[in-house]
Amino acid sequence: MRPILSLDFPIFVKWYITSRCNLRCSHCYLEDYTQTAEKSMVMPIIDYLGKNGVQGVVLIGGEPLTRPDLEEIVQGLTVNGISVKIATNALLATPERCASLVNSGARKFQVSVEGASAADNDPIRGHGTFEQIIRGAGNLQDAGGHVSLAVTVTRQNHHRIPDVFQMMKKEGLTRVKFNAFIPIGTGALLNKHHALTPEICREVSDVISFEIAKDPDIDVEAGAFYQRVTLSRLEKKEGPTLGCGAGTSSLIINSDFTLSACDMLVENDRTSEPITAPQDIGKFWTGNRLFKKWRGKADADNAAECASFSQVHQHGCHVAYNTYGKNIFNDER
Repeated sequence: MRPILSLDFPIFVKWYITSRCNLRCSHCYLEDYTQTAEKSMVMPIIDYLGKNGVQGVVLIGGEPLTRPDLEEIVQGLTVNGISVKIATNALLATPERCASLVNSGARKFQVSVEGASAADNDPIRGHGTFEQIIRGAGNLQDAGGHVSLAVTVTRQNHHRIPDVFQMMKKEGLTRVKFNAFIPIGTGALLNKHHALTPEICREVSDVISFEIAKDPDIDVEAGAFYQRVTLSRLEKKEGPTLGCGAGTSSLIINSDFTLSACDMLVENDRTSEPITAPQDIGKFWTGNRLFKKWRGKADADNAAECASFSQVHQHGCHVAYNTYGKNIFNDER
């Protein structure tokens, strides 16, 4: 087992600033859509993260744009020298709201969509949402935001990835991230029809590589497919690793102020108690058993989606490795 490195304090934070959402996507891994982080606690935490050298915060939900005070939160982060990205479904991204967010300091936006057409997107996100998402993404870009589409790759849509690149060119979008479908949370109900296979992952990686070579101006983040796309021809290194960053360099703050290591397991794999003061973040990070198990240093309760942590950070995404029973992204047979 490769030794696992961890930082004294996380440098990246994903923050479920709210779990409230205006959509109910069928593959969402959240189950509770009722929590919203209170601003009276949010602002002191922002200052604490800045003082401890956090470089980047991704504001996620739920839908962050449901918060009327989102601009104030963004301003607090930017004042502390922290790079901000907002993950949104863009349905609430009116021209006026986009301008307000950009003026507050938000520059990076990740917009989720399920493919290049309503036929791919709407069965997952709701009737009529595709056109609203693309319109919202355009509004964000027109306001000066840097927009990256986020597409979840499933058995149902993987063969239409080239269509995504064509759609992006048509809409004037230049950034995209491909996430792998992992059957957890409500998405577990879709396992049979949406689950990936090693063969599909190889095909996806080859298609992404082809599209990158064809148009180098497109900025592609290959997600769980990254290792195959970029490192398949390189010799595997067996030295120490930070793994995917869960519990080693990155932290999740949940909307109820509990903490997690992995943003896909926030419903079941979280600290038993919430933080009550910003300083608790540092204490939990270094001493809580939850984070120790993600570093291979504690026998702790396993999350519902993870049968074991014995191979944590050894096979890319640990949740995918456990759920699929092997590393389907790196040709392990």
